[in-house]
Formats: sequence, structure tokens, C-alpha cells
Amino acid sequence: MTEKADRPENGTGKGPLPTISVILITYNRYDEINRTLVTLKCQDGEFQLVVVDNGSTTEGEVNLEGWRNVRFIRLNANGGPTGGRNAGIRLATGDLLVFLDDDASFADSKALSKIRERFRRDPALGILTADSRLFPSGNIEYAAIPRRDKAVIPGDYEASYFCAVAFAIRREIVEKVGAFFEPFFYGCEELDLSWRVLRRGYRIVRASDLIIYHRVSPEARPSDRWIYSNARNRVWLSLRNLPWPCVVSYACFWWGYLFLRALRERHFLSYIYGIRDCLKGVPAVLKNRSVLDRATLCAIVRLNGRLIY
Repeated sequence: MTEKADRPENGTGKGPLPTISVILITYNRYDEINRTLVTLKCQDGEFQLVVVDNGSTTEGEVNLEGWRNVRFIRLNANGGPTGGRNAGIRLATGDLLVFLDDDASFADSKALSKIRERFRRDPALGILTADSRLFPSGNIEYAAIPRRDKAVIPGDYEASYFCAVAFAIRREIVEKVGAFFEPFFYGCEELDLSWRVLRRGYRIVRASDLIIYHRVSPEARPSDRWIYSNARNRVWLSLRNLPWPCVVSYACFWWGYLFLRALRERHFLSYIYGIRDCLKGVPAVLKNRSVLDRATLCAIVRLNGRLIY
């Protein structure tokens, strides 16, 4: 069956509300995830809770007291956001997979009900991503805006990608396009999955009424890891999905930008190691190269995404 034949039909969805699995991944942040779990107990309706301890090395535990429909796994080693999320997917049984960072909480006790109804009503909806606000100020988290220009747009809008701090996806889509690309470990995994979802004809929507408060844990996102991951993963991302001119563009822009940033932040070795490991992994990445069709490339540009620099 071709990909176009799999594309969803537009129209009003009918039938029972889909079931939900809420998936949380944590690594060395027990205080954060336990705080998030307390807020999740306020959500209305039934849902399955899936918790993945991503190989934590610090003392502590996830407090699951009082939870009934819950599945928990502690991985032997840190698989990164990609490996942790994929482990959660394997444990989850819901029709909808709702991912929430361990340092984020829904602002609304009816958030899961809204997600259910959105997906039931719109068969073409593939991914629903949240409006992320910084805690405690409530200011917009510009880094989480799923647009190239980071423009603040009122109301709902379609996007070419999602921010993984809080999002929901249909299980059937994951079964069609595959889960997160685990060799990324950290960085670019949202873009890679987004493009595969768009290729199947599903929509990615940023929901204005799905608000989360992001505490942005200080233990996360060290700049040296960010530089390393982007030096490696940006080129892998383009090699997996984009035409060759875009691959060249991605490599030139990102390696040039990261070179300057690495010098400024004194993380030049992270930059060099990222390029080294990128080049070492190119043969394996090319084995799974599948270039996006022209319609999908045009959709990414139309939705304020970025293909070339």
C-alpha cells in the first residue's frame, strides 16, 4: 500500500472517545517527576500512566503511591529522550500517547479530556502540541514555539513540527511511521518524527487551549551537550529525509553556526567530537535514507518550517 493511500480522510470523527496513555520519562530528577505526578492526579477521566526511569544514577525513587492503572520500568542505562520515549511507547496501551516532560504540568484539569475530544473530532489530526509557558512567570516559552520565526500567533494553527515538552500522538501513526530514531539520543528527534507524520498526510496542530507550565529544570540541557548533539544530529536528520541540496545547506549552516558558538562558549572539543561522530555514522544513516516527497517539502515551507539556509 502506498503512503498516499494511507492518508486520513477529512471529516467529523465519530465513535467512542480514544483511550489515553500518559508517558513520563525521568533521569536523575525525582523531585521534578514527583511534583508532576501530583498535578496529574487532578486530571479528569481515566488514563493509563506509564513511567520510564531512564537509567537514573542518583538516589531517590518515583512515588507511585495511589496510582492504579500504571506501568513502570527502570532502564539499565540512559537511552536519552529517544530511547526513553520508545520504551514508554512499548509499555503503553492507549489509543493516544500523551508525552509530558518530567518538569512540566498541565495548567488545566481538563487537558486530557480536551485531547481526547480533539482527536476524536479530527481524523486527520496526527500530533497535538501544547502552548508552553515558563513557570512561575507564565511567560511564553519562545524556544517551544513550533515556527521558524518564533512568532506568537493567537489561536490554533498548523505547524511543521512539534515541541516534545508536551504533545499527543495517535498510536496508529507510530505503528505506521515508526517511533523515535534512537541513534539521535538527544536533539532533532522531534523534527525527524514530524516530517514522517506530515509525509503520511496527517496534520500537526499547536493547540491554544492546551497550556502547560514548564519549570525548565536546571539539571537539563548543558550547552556542551547541545553543541555536540546538533553538530552530529543536524546532518543525520537531513541525510535521512532531505534532498541533497538541503543536506549541503544544513551541514554548512549548522557546522558554521556551531563553530562560532563553540568558540564563544569554550566547548570546541564537543563540536569536534560531534562532527567526528556524525561522519562515522553516515554510512549507517544512509541505509535508511528516504527523501520526503515534493508535497511534504512544500507543506513544511508553507507551515513556516525550515529546509534550507
